[in-house]
Amino acid sequence: MYELIAQGLAPEDRWRRRVPAETQIEIGRKTRPLNVSWDSKISRRHLLLELKDGKLLVEKIPEATNPVFHMGNEESSFTVLPGEHFVVGNTKFSFTNDQAFVTQDVPNPIRQKSFSAEFLRNVQYDDADRRIDVLNRLPEVIGSAGNEKDLMARLVNILLSGISTATAVAMVRQVKKNSEIEIIHWDRKLESQGDFQPSEGLIRQALRSNETILHVWDQNALTNPDHKTSSNDFTIDDQNDWAFVCALGGKACQGCGIYVAGKNRGLVTPFDTDSAHSELQGDIKFTELVGSTLANVLQIQQLERQQTSLRSFFSPLVLEAFADQDPEVALAPRQCEVSVLFCDLRGFATTSEKMADNLLDLLSRVSDALGIMTRNILDLDGVVGDFHGDAAMGFWG
Repeated sequence: MYELIAQGLAPEDRWRRRVPAETQIEIGRKTRPLNVSWDSKISRRHLLLELKDGKLLVEKIPEATNPVFHMGNEESSFTVLPGEHFVVGNTKFSFTNDQAFVTQDVPNPIRQKSFSAEFLRNVQYDDADRRIDVLNRLPEVIGSAGNEKDLMARLVNILLSGISTATAVAMVRQVKKNSEIEIIHWDRKLESQGDFQPSEGLIRQALRSNETILHVWDQNALTNPDHKTSSNDFTIDDQNDWAFVCALGGKACQGCGIYVAGKNRGLVTPFDTDSAHSELQGDIKFTELVGSTLANVLQIQQLERQQTSLRSFFSPLVLEAFADQDPEVALAPRQCEVSVLFCDLRGFATTSEKMADNLLDLLSRVSDALGIMTRNILDLDGVVGDFHGDAAMGFWG
């Protein structure tokens, strides 16, 4: 899978997006989905890109103002290979085909710790001001996200900015159908580090326990070619020595988690795991907060979609009941006293015979009549139960 990474001057001015094959896409400050809104030196429409045979063809749009630099030279049309980059204004664009996949091929952690939500609520940040500055961007990030995957990509950038020692962050999900672990989106701070291989065992353990779990690895064991592993080993790539997974709650994020990996914080060797746990608690709380925000936003969006789809079939009174309880519970059959109204058109059979040659006009008159019946039932806090030809059924209670 080929991807393009855009990086501005600020760490948060960044995205990582998949480049579709044989499809021409645009880059600019106002283009979707590959927009670079943070760089005023990039025009509204600046570049045309197309992926062909593993190469990225780049062409500057004639109306674009500022030049494009590739391999140190100003060019209007050129080809970019994986591992190369080009620059426009203050933004660097890197073309890569690094892969992300879960694996189980390195030693067990030397230390493991679980963190409950209740415990994390009592953790104090050691750099609260910086964390708050990052979190202040959340409303803008959420509001400007075009879709669910775009939102996850933006929150990955928030986490990379907010956790100083994190080297990589991934949104992961356990697929219900085959129980495989899927990487929804990932990114890291440094480029050209090869494939990213998060720990499958750690992810499964965190999702199964529905808690945040931290693993610390012995870097010496990671670089020792003679280490032996089993199929049950927990893993991490050799560029990191700790990782944690925060399991997300809520129906909208069921089976999802946030994977954060990083490097030794400069502690003594061998890794001072007690100090590591203490220092990482703030990072874990920060991740849990971002994860809770994501889960809540997706839950609200899911409810809005449900309300939109149900609005065509149910009365406002029923939709209000759905807001307080699960639709399956609200619609479960039960005995109760109700008042029922059947309202139809007087003389409809005779009128139908007379208008047999003008069925469209008849249908229009019936639709208007049913509309009047429906509005009056709803205005009086009733529920429209059904339609039978020229009749509407309403009930109360």
